[in-house]
Amino acid sequence: MDNSYTQIRFLPKVNNSLDLDSVQKNWSLIKNMEKPGEELQLAAVRKSGYAIKYIKNPSEKVKAEALRHHPRIAAHYIKKLSDRTLIELFGSTLITKEQQLKMVSKYWAMIRYLKEPAQSVQLAAVAQNGSAIRYIKNPSEKVQLAAVKKDGFAIKYISYPSEKVQAASVAADWEMVKYADASLPAVQLAAVSNTIASLLYIKKPSLNVQIAALKNSVKALKYMDSISKEALVFAVKKSIEALEYVDDILVQDELDAILIQKISDPKTSINYIKDFINSTKIRKDKVKFIKEFGSSKAKRILVDYQLGLS
Repeated sequence: MDNSYTQIRFLPKVNNSLDLDSVQKNWSLIKNMEKPGEELQLAAVRKSGYAIKYIKNPSEKVKAEALRHHPRIAAHYIKKLSDRTLIELFGSTLITKEQQLKMVSKYWAMIRYLKEPAQSVQLAAVAQNGSAIRYIKNPSEKVQLAAVKKDGFAIKYISYPSEKVQAASVAADWEMVKYADASLPAVQLAAVSNTIASLLYIKKPSLNVQIAALKNSVKALKYMDSISKEALVFAVKKSIEALEYVDDILVQDELDAILIQKISDPKTSINYIKDFINSTKIRKDKVKFIKEFGSSKAKRILVDYQLGLS
């Protein structure tokens, strides 16, 4: 027989006679035990909420102990709880809204075990962690919005979120644009208002979106797969730096018109005029240009620059 093939390894079964001290030191030993006793199960779930995943048919006592020590993790693996377990954990079956509110405000993941919780209870849960919405059936838009505003990632657990909910998710975490419909205007605006890097996920952004991104930084031009002439004009008026990224859309006459407007305006910033003087993208006699079209402010800055005073 050819032994060159990779051999499949099987984890050995662990001796169930292991003492409690061993499991308390290394809860993962429970993974390979056949029918571990309840005492060992309890020791394991006290150490890690993940331990419950490897215990077949855990008792209600073991479930309660796992939830008591690691509610967020254990709730992911424990689908149902009996009234007996609820009573053991909370002293009641959580009939009243007040009892439910108290519980989810402390252990948000426990909302999984509530049947038709009131909206106020749902809101209390997502206020602790947006991901709690994964355990809420048919949440209202109000609850969805609260969840994604708390944690943009919560959108992954919402079926058919509205444009408003998607935009709120992206506003909280721009990377959620990957899970939203990036063709929606509100989503695009929320994304670029958060960071210009989100343009990498937006194809053919609208003019409004381009302008919103450029208001943050003209570096947004680097991330746009299509740029309108109006957006480029806006960018050049905002900063000469825009020409570093795109300088072949505007014809010379169009560029000259923008520069004349800016250089002749006494409100134009000192930095803009200095950047104009230093730009390698503007291929013209800048001294002559300022002397001919510049405001008195621009001419003064030019003289200071030539004398090395600025």
